[in-house]
Amino acid sequence: MPKTWVPSDKQRATVHTLASYGFPTTEIAKVVGVAASTLRKHCQHELDTAPIEANARVAQFLLDHATQGTAAANIQAAIFWLRTRARWRETPVSLEHSGPEGGPIQLAGTPEQRKAALDMALAMVVAFEPQAEALTIDHEDDAG
Repeated sequence: MPKTWVPSDKQRATVHTLASYGFPTTEIAKVVGVAASTLRKHCQHELDTAPIEANARVAQFLLDHATQGTAAANIQAAIFWLRTRARWRETPVSLEHSGPEGGPIQLAGTPEQRKAALDMALAMVVAFEPQAEALTIDHEDDAG
């Protein structure tokens, strides 16, 4: 029967370091020289906590630099890290509307009332998204 692997302190440190860098368990296992399942069995704590600790260090870095006003390149690197590794996201600003079952929005009223409603809607969009000023609305020809 093969001998049970017991990771040394140095191997645990290696696992912790590589996991904090975001390497997959399968690649860390190759470096340490064991199967991924064996690594998970004996080093699960390091695999679970290292990425969290790394994200916390980067978040602290960002907070320190954001409040102390240091180099913008460092801030961009920290933001990139947090977006990609800590899954931080900005609130999306795009918003789409549609009518029933995804079809066009149906407007009631006279052609003049519908045109006024569409123009007002476009003005509201432009107020929140100035780049939308280039948009135009095609008014349907009700003449028929």
